[in-house]
Amino acid sequence: MEWTRGIDAYCERLDPGFWAEPVNAATNAAFLLAALIMWRRRGGQGLAALLCAILGLIGIGSFLFHTFALAWAALADVLPILSYILAFVFAINRDVWGLRPWPAAGLTALFLPYATATVPLFQLVPGLGSSAAYAPVPLLILIYAFLLRAAFRRPPAGWRLAPAS
Repeated sequence: MEWTRGIDAYCERLDPGFWAEPVNAATNAAFLLAALIMWRRRGGQGLAALLCAILGLIGIGSFLFHTFALAWAALADVLPILSYILAFVFAINRDVWGLRPWPAAGLTALFLPYATATVPLFQLVPGLGSSAAYAPVPLLILIYAFLLRAAFRRPPAGWRLAPAS
């Protein structure tokens, strides 16, 4: 891979300059702020601390991508997002479903084939474009919310997850 190759495959980019996506670049501060707020709220312990740290990395990585728009910056953008998704799904599996760590990790690993199977379907939806890669996440959260609420009679968890999608 050519790590310094420029990327201009989406409509937001105005030119190759550093501030060609000023709104995208600036709004990443919200990820850093959310990470800080949640870190202080959760006490910075365990899985909550990991999610907060990854949330901060999302802000940094996305800022790098939306300013430099290079191949290495694209990885700095998407790898923290994927890490957050996997950590979030693991947290739900372990802490909401009540699974032990290894079964929770095994169920979490199923996210990868699930995403591989569903992304091509979401790519057929007009207007999603490159965001189709993220579409399996809210669908999975809705599935979890439905199962928690209806099938497993855990309505509070289901009601809290549904808006997250």
